[in-house]
Amino acid sequence: MKQKLIVGLVLGLLVFSLACNFGGGASDITPEVATPRPIETEVATESPGGGGFQIKVVNETAADICYVLISPSAADEWGDDWLGDEETIEAGQARVFDIPGEPHDAMFLNCDDAVLATIFDVGSDFTLTVGGAGLVELVAYNESSIELCYIYISPTTSDSWGDDWLGGKEVISPGDGVRIFYVAPGTYDLLAQDCDGEDVITENEIELDSDTDWTISD
Repeated sequence: MKQKLIVGLVLGLLVFSLACNFGGGASDITPEVATPRPIETEVATESPGGGGFQIKVVNETAADICYVLISPSAADEWGDDWLGDEETIEAGQARVFDIPGEPHDAMFLNCDDAVLATIFDVGSDFTLTVGGAGLVELVAYNESSIELCYIYISPTTSDSWGDDWLGGKEVISPGDGVRIFYVAPGTYDLLAQDCDGEDVITENEIELDSDTDWTISD
């Protein structure tokens, strides 16, 4: 039986929930309802600078990062692309962004608009490594008609679902949304939920020894 510990970001409270028997039926996971922000990929008109902090992203994937969306954590939208029309962060390269003083969130996408990573509520110097040596890709394709707000990727041997890999603010859009997760090789159980915390799909004992596609459909 798997249990999930959710660290709530609302009102500073800790929210705990348990998942039910994995052998059948819907789980009892009841995460906080996400308030996702739409993704925008317009070019930013100017880059903030001056007395804030820096976010450094290191690209250790096999593909270029083509879009970096950075916005204040309190914003309702992701906002503009900080790389502009010409710049990319090539595989094996790094890029530093100067951020104003208030906490910010950031999303990183490849040139096919697949989300590679997100970070939330960053308020001081921060280094994010996307991908990494020895990790494999789990590529989630949301071909369903349902917006996905919660993804759990848990080793089959674990008694806990662990944390939501979408972080409570990110969603995988229906129909054509793609999200890439980087995991250590192994055997995993997978769970996708809608924005009400209802199970959409559960997959058990999935071998992730190499890059793997996970298609979620109705």
